[in-house]
Amino acid sequence: MPGPFVPDDPVATYEGTNVVALADRRTNDPDVVLLWARATGRPCGGLTHRQTVHTARIDAKPVNAPDVFQHPFDHADD
Repeated sequence: MPGPFVPDDPVATYEGTNVVALADRRTNDPDVVLLWARATGRPCGGLTHRQTVHTARIDAKPVNAPDVFQHPFDHADD
């Protein structure tokens, strides 16, 4: 996963990367973010489990990116 996230900016850029956060959702656990890579044009979902600080990346396609963001565990094994 990319580096520090700027949570208050609705379209935030991860520092030192060409990855843009399009949406984020903070819950009790986990945190979910929808990312877009400028270089490739590919979206992906990111999960962070707060208690363990483990992260996961879920590849997405433009057509299913909103669904990956809303239901990341349904797409975790795709």
